Amino acid sequence: MPVTVTFTSENGAERWVRSFNGKDFSSLQSLGTGRNEHLLVERFGVASFALALVLDGGRLSLVPRRWSVLGMPMPGFLLPRGASFEYEEAGRFHFDVEISAPIAGLIVSYRGSLEPDQG
Repeated sequence: MPVTVTFTSENGAERWVRSFNGKDFSSLQSLGTGRNEHLLVERFGVASFALALVLDGGRLSLVPRRWSVLGMPMPGFLLPRGASFEYEEAGRFHFDVEISAPIAGLIVSYRGSLEPDQG
C-alpha cells in the first residue's frame, strides 16, 4: 500500500507522520533525558517508549528498553517488543517494523523503503 512519511521539527523534537493509504499514524521522537539519557524516546499519544539504537551488521536496530504512560513507568514484562530496524541500500532508506505486546500479541508490522519527495 502507498505510504508517505513527513518529518517536522517540533520544540526540539521531530514529529513523524506516517500515512498508510490516507490513514495517519503519528509519533514524536526526541533525545532521552534523565533515566532515558542516551536513548531515543518515541511518544505515541500518552505512551512513551525509550529505545536503544544498536548498530548490528549494517542495520540500525531500535531496541525497546523501558516505557511509560502519562509519565508513569510501566512494568518491563509488559513492554512491547519486536524486531524493528532500518538500513540504507542503493541510496534508499529501508525499514522493517514489527511490534508485539505480551497478552495482546502483534500490534503492527510493516516494511518498505522511502525515497525523497521529488516535488
